Parts: sequence; structure tokens; C-alpha cells
Amino acid sequence: MRKNYEINLTYTCNWNCSYCCVDTHNKNISFTKVKELLKIIEPNSTVSLSGGEVGTLPKYKIEYVIKQLIIKNCDISLNTNGLFLNKYPELIKYFDEILYHCSENLDNSITLNKKLLELYNKNILKLLLVIDNNGLKKLNTFDFKYTYDIIPATNSTGKNMSKLDKKLYPKLLKYKKYMIKESYKKLIKNTRYDDIVYLDENTLTENNRG
Repeated sequence: MRKNYEINLTYTCNWNCSYCCVDTHNKNISFTKVKELLKIIEPNSTVSLSGGEVGTLPKYKIEYVIKQLIIKNCDISLNTNGLFLNKYPELIKYFDEILYHCSENLDNSITLNKKLLELYNKNILKLLLVIDNNGLKKLNTFDFKYTYDIIPATNSTGKNMSKLDKKLYPKLLKYKKYMIKESYKKLIKNTRYDDIVYLDENTLTENNRG
């Protein structure tokens, strides 16, 4: 069975979403630590590059990460708010899946450009729509055109935005036809992505303690 990792490459982000569960803008991780985290990843795993926004990193650092994962024969996926896709389109070929975070503003429907739509049709691109309690109400007026990975908002500090009330989960199910199959299953089971091994600045400290 393939191991599933999500590695945090940076906390720098060009967005400042109140529901961010990473608490970005308040943390930092050096690329030296990122290199150490890469050593933890087992060969033949599935690895998601995350942040912050990976697109804020210089190209040579991203290429280093990709190279190390290719050497380990890993499937590589990407979490991005779109900045990466605009800055480094030539690197898209290395990813098996891209989770495009497109929910900064629920008041605007998502319009995919020709290049992104091509990726979407190849099943490489998945659309992430994050909602809070208020956002759930907005879904009623949202112009759905594509399939989304709809997930409840989470916030690591509990400030500015509350987590989606679990009592409202059933209301999300009416949007099943717009949801990615895996997300729908996890929502039904009321579980999160517990099979993922998260690698961040705390991982090395925890390993040293062990």
C-alpha cells in the first residue's frame, strides 16, 4: 500500500484566508528543513506539495523537490491557489494531480482559462471550494459549472471564522453531484484525511524526541 504524504514547503502565501488551517503568515520553515523532510518520505509514495503557496518559492527550489521525489518514484500532486500555475506552467507536467484552491471569494463563480480547462478534462485538475457557515448559505446562489472538492472550513486558531457546524453537513449533501467522489465519501463518514502523513517544521523535532 502506497504511503500518502503532504509536505509543507513554505508558509509564505499571497493570500490571507481567515479559515486557513495552516495558520500561515505566522510560521516559517527553512529549505534546509524541507530537504530533511524529503529524506523521511518512503519510495513509491504519493506526495502532495503544499504550503502556504508553493508558487511563492523560487523555481530552483521547486525543481529540487520534484527531482528528489522522482528519484524515489513518487506520484506528485500540488496544492495551489493558482499562483503556481501562472508562474511555472512548464512544471505542471510533473504532477499527477493538482488541487486548485478557488474559494477566496464565493461571490464570484469560477471561470477556467483554456489551459486549466484542458488539465481539468484530463482529470489532473481538481477544484477546491472551502466554505464556512456563511459560505454554505452562499452556495445556493453559486454558479456551478464544474466538479468541486467541497470541504468545510477549518481554522487552527478558532479566530475570525468558526468551523462549519457538523449539524450543517447534511445540507452539503445536496451538492453531491458537484463533489469529487472521494470528498463525498469522507463527508458521509464524517472523517477527514487521516491517512495522510503531514510533514512540517514540527516533524523533525518529533522524530528527534522519538
